[in-house]
Amino acid sequence: MKRFISPVFSIIAIFAFVFPAFATKLTIQFKDGRSESFDSSQISVVIFSEEAMPGSLSVPGTSMIDGVWATTEAGEVTFRQTGNQLAGRYVMDNGEITGNFTGKTFDGFWIEDMAGVKCGYPRNGRFYWGKLRFDVQGNHFTGKWGYCDENPSKSWDGTKK
Repeated sequence: MKRFISPVFSIIAIFAFVFPAFATKLTIQFKDGRSESFDSSQISVVIFSEEAMPGSLSVPGTSMIDGVWATTEAGEVTFRQTGNQLAGRYVMDNGEITGNFTGKTFDGFWIEDMAGVKCGYPRNGRFYWGKLRFDVQGNHFTGKWGYCDENPSKSWDGTKK
């Protein structure tokens, strides 16, 4: 129990001084997909119980995916995560990735200047795009992609460099 108390006090101290300076809200994401947000000006204490140990703690300003990744479908992709939003860029066909995280799952879109299928309507001003889903586990993700509005079914995996 003594080993547990020290990290808890350290985390609370970090939140007491760092959290209010960088964030305006606290969002909690539950395993069932729900999320709740709280205005940080209304929070005086954050308490973690022993039951919370298996979960993860994300400190404001940190990201699980920021950086350059080697991927199977687009070569090198540079990702930038802000909160639960993700933006990515890659050289092939002036590609971009955009979407949102829920837990460790990313749902979004790839968008390019050219691709194998032209969609019936544009996304971000371009007619070549499709849906994406990535499951991020540390420095690796496994994912699927598809053209336009079709469900993602083609593999797209990556490893952080």
